Amino acid sequence: MQVRVVIKGITWEMLNDNDFVEAAREVLPEYRKLYDEFDAAKAKQTTKDSGGAQ
Repeated sequence: MQVRVVIKGITWEMLNDNDFVEAAREVLPEYRKLYDEFDAAKAKQTTKDSGGAQ
């Protein structure tokens, strides 16, 4: 018999909690980092008329 734990709703605070990170690395040794951080690209602005009354 196997028991599987699925953690959902991981928060930024959890990813910065040393106890959580240590426990996660024990069960997920293939992941060097538990998350990737990046800046999102800005949305492209359009000049299309919205079609509303002026």
